[in-house]
Amino acid sequence: MIRRDPDAPQSRRVLLGLFALSLAIRLVLWAFVAVHDMPARGDERGYLGRARAAHWGMKRVLKGKSLGLQDVERWYGGGRWGPLYPGVLGAGFFFSDEQTATARLIVSLVGALTTPLVFVLTRRIAGRRAACIAALFHAGYSGFVVFSHLLWSETFFIFLVLLTLFLAHGVQPGAPPGRNLRAAIGSGVALGLAGLVRATILPFVVLLPLWLALRQRTARQRIAVAALALLACLGTLSPWLTWQYAMEGHFVPLSTTSNLNLFRGNRPAAVSEADVAAYAEQSGADVDCVMRELALAEIKRDPGAWFARGLKRSLRGMWAPEVFVRTHLRLAVYPPLPLALVALWFLGSLAVYLALVALAGFGFRLEMEKLDSSGNLLLAMVLSSLIFTFATQTAAPRIALVDLALMLPMAGHGAAHLGRWRSLRWKLPSLLFVLALPLSILSTLTGGAASQTTGYYAPLVAEWNGSVGRRTAVLDRIELRGSALERDDLVTLRPTDDSYRLGLEAEESWQWELTPEVQVAALRISANDADRPVRLTVASRNLDRQVELAPLRPEAWRQWRATGLPGIDFRWLPAAQTRREAASEAARSAGQAPSSQPSLSVPQCLPAP
Repeated sequence: MIRRDPDAPQSRRVLLGLFALSLAIRLVLWAFVAVHDMPARGDERGYLGRARAAHWGMKRVLKGKSLGLQDVERWYGGGRWGPLYPGVLGAGFFFSDEQTATARLIVSLVGALTTPLVFVLTRRIAGRRAACIAALFHAGYSGFVVFSHLLWSETFFIFLVLLTLFLAHGVQPGAPPGRNLRAAIGSGVALGLAGLVRATILPFVVLLPLWLALRQRTARQRIAVAALALLACLGTLSPWLTWQYAMEGHFVPLSTTSNLNLFRGNRPAAVSEADVAAYAEQSGADVDCVMRELALAEIKRDPGAWFARGLKRSLRGMWAPEVFVRTHLRLAVYPPLPLALVALWFLGSLAVYLALVALAGFGFRLEMEKLDSSGNLLLAMVLSSLIFTFATQTAAPRIALVDLALMLPMAGHGAAHLGRWRSLRWKLPSLLFVLALPLSILSTLTGGAASQTTGYYAPLVAEWNGSVGRRTAVLDRIELRGSALERDDLVTLRPTDDSYRLGLEAEESWQWELTPEVQVAALRISANDADRPVRLTVASRNLDRQVELAPLRPEAWRQWRATGLPGIDFRWLPAAQTRREAASEAARSAGQAPSSQPSLSVPQCLPAP
């Protein structure tokens, strides 16, 4: 077991300094996003909508009014996500407005508060020096920083999980029984609160009481602390579980998304979510049941492929440094930045990430000597999260960020005790253990499908992809606007580079029939493999002129600019932001709809309740 720091009283100056540093870093990014009025996207919109519903419900209750069924359902949101996080955002709206920037500021504050929490937790486990290192990792590592302005729930969930661990470490062998029991209850309540944010606490509900019991000396003490922690957790969760039972008509283990996630990771190639929804509507079957049965049938059809997918996705999901670059910068969701700055950001994140994971591995190795050590609890929590990812096939850096947060105390411990490497026995197995995870994660970066980007970053991304054997798929979107039209015109656009294609049909050229009634048109620009931004030749039939246009310019990002042809402007917009949004956009543009008679057969499913 790690020796505790004898300087137990926390330094208020250190805590305030860490909070100020963490907050300053996060506010820089928050201000950048707020100034450009970046909208919520994907799941962020879902959380924001539930937060506004929660705020509306709170205002009605404070005015002495009752909540209608529609108000409840808006906050409930189909039981997909727990109610606590939207409730916290909704409560924060009382101090400002319901704008996206306000919600992002609340998340940034929670992220900044997490840094001193990392310090006090790691200090209790591994001492002051390790605590400083772990807290600095959290304050400055870009993965934690960028998630602190996104409206996903991971930042708040991490805070509650680390708070659970801090309170759990208040249960000490030989401490007064009353103190241990209070700490056990506190840790159970904190874990329950975390469960009201995300359902991924389910493995922790087993691990935490078991670990608390192992830290006690007598059977009576073990039963008492474990039972109290478990009961406190379940008691905290019970209102949400009761609410879900009332809304769904059956017991739901925290979230209604388990079958959906299982289906997304294991769906048959020819079956979409829209097909399942249409089939369920026609047959009267329960959608969740249909998704579960289809996924299980796919797993049974090829168990080996399921195992390979699970292993690869679990490791791929741990690859957290690229999430912001991939989903925000690389698809031009956020304002374009200089290529050198993005390259420095990415490489710096990669270096810090690999160092964090390797140091955590060394810290875990140092902690393997005793069953009830803090390191073994943290390792078990990380592994249980990976097993959850493996089983459901839902790998995402969002999940991995929680694992990285759990590694922080051990990363600080490993960094603070590098000198102990010389005294370790079995150095080669220890080295393999320390390097296993970072090397496995790096192995997932080679080969595979093309890596999509905006053409603005194509030179940079193509350089990286070339080194790991990947193509560079490009996707962009521009809008054209005509003004002051006196008669119809035909505008033709053609890329100067043969690797680019235009429109949803990926054609060599694209024509826009410009009329006084139709003055704005959207154009999709794509390439299977490209290493430079697109350039377009724009020709007007009426003007009998053509110009060469470089549309992917920073000043044209979401701003109208002249093409060079009188009366015709353009602007560069983010590409489709997620795969599901891209698929929906393609279906709408092509006038497609889900099959009216989807060819599915799921006899195991009964009609929906």
